[in-house]
Amino acid sequence: MEKTRSRENIASSEGENKSTSSSKTQPEVDFSDLIHELAEINQKGNSLFKESKLDLAQNELIKGDEIFQKEAQKLYNLYIDHPNFEKILALFKTNLSLIAKTFFEQKDYNNAISYDLKVICLEPKDEESIIRLFKSYSKIEKSQQAVYYGDLFMGMDISSQNKFQNVIKDIENEKIKLNSLQNIWRNRIKLILFNLILFITIILIAMFFLRTRRNI
Repeated sequence: MEKTRSRENIASSEGENKSTSSSKTQPEVDFSDLIHELAEINQKGNSLFKESKLDLAQNELIKGDEIFQKEAQKLYNLYIDHPNFEKILALFKTNLSLIAKTFFEQKDYNNAISYDLKVICLEPKDEESIIRLFKSYSKIEKSQQAVYYGDLFMGMDISSQNKFQNVIKDIENEKIKLNSLQNIWRNRIKLILFNLILFITIILIAMFFLRTRRNI
């Protein structure tokens, strides 16, 4: 019994030592500088955007993205339980959304899409990004993708829909447009199939007559 107890005590003390040593190897990192930088960049970029200085706003905001990317691996791998993790992600999400907004205003819809897709990876129900994705895809004539994000928006709660009521009509129009495009393609496929069947039928009839003539 004494041997068993002593073994248990050794095992428990070893476990404690391991957890203590692992906590010691996890360095305490202060992300206050990163938080301050991101907040400052977002504020400055947003001010420039409101002044319609889109290029300057974009250049400023992209600095925030670059700064975050330098710390991203460390944040995701080691410090996901850091008390400021959520705050940093929220600032980064705002940064990406503002970058997308500047691209959208410059009619650079492909780049706007790429940044808004990053936003909804962090926040799948971000209203502004979903609406911008709908509009951006609509602008570049990708109706199927536009309708997908339009439906996502229509599936959101009433308060969200009330805030962006002017978009609902556009979503309905995009659905009509997509339906019309799909009908055109269906009709084209039907026409191709009809012509193919007609061609095969003519060939078969011609072959039949040739055979009958030879037999005569």
